[in-house]
Amino acid sequence: MSADSTELKRVAPIRAVVADDEPTAREYLKLMLDRIGGVEVVGEAGEAAECLKQVADCRPEVVFLDIHLPDDSGMDVAKALAHLRQQPQIVFVTGYDEYAVPAFEVAAADYVMKPYNQERLEKAVVQVRDRLNRPHSDASSSLPPLG
Repeated sequence: MSADSTELKRVAPIRAVVADDEPTAREYLKLMLDRIGGVEVVGEAGEAAECLKQVADCRPEVVFLDIHLPDDSGMDVAKALAHLRQQPQIVFVTGYDEYAVPAFEVAAADYVMKPYNQERLEKAVVQVRDRLNRPHSDASSSLPPLG
């Protein structure tokens, strides 16, 4: 276990939903997140509509989201989640590298390529935790006065 994962286990877990159309991929991701620590999987989904329902019901802080889901794209799910009052962080987990730029255009916290390993997922969890711990402030209030 690395120092990062030891540190992650010392703080309150991040509530997560895992969305992937492949049950084996969901189980593997949940296993990897459990090994890393610092994440509590509170819901899972195999389709976009189910993911949106899980987010509404479970109110996660992060969604680990595949790009390709049978009823809609993960990108469209991320866009729908962006309209929520309490938006979860998005970590795309996918085998398709061509969607990386569009993923960050919808403010993804991270983009993890399959097959992923524990170290890479751990970096994504640290990134999410950093974003969640960042103070929310109005960017314009930190600008110097004009003139």
